[in-house]
Amino acid sequence: MGLLKPTPGEVHDRLSILALKIRVAQDKQKECRHFLEEREELKQYLSLHYPDKDQPNFQKLAAAIAAVNGTLWTLEDDRRALISTGGEAQRLAENARQTTLLNDERAHLIREVNRVYGITAEEKLY
Repeated sequence: MGLLKPTPGEVHDRLSILALKIRVAQDKQKECRHFLEEREELKQYLSLHYPDKDQPNFQKLAAAIAAVNGTLWTLEDDRRALISTGGEAQRLAENARQTTLLNDERAHLIREVNRVYGITAEEKLY
């Protein structure tokens, strides 16, 4: 995410990650006020700079970003468990492959959200 002017795709991506962090923190009865504050700041930024889009495709894209981030979160948890238990290399490699593919999908979805707002800048370059 750009430090001063994040794109709407980056903001929606971060909002979905914050939703995961808030849920996990609340489930573990941990402090999450800083996540809640960041979420509110990002929502305000988004509404000020990028008014809501009512297009059906936009809502699908935002939901898809959230789904991908949820799966990435699970893959990260699985990888940590594999590493801590000395998990087999093949399972670690498959986890890494899935993570790479999902991160590519995530970047694609962020670009698609940005296009809804008329932004065509590339965030990921390989």
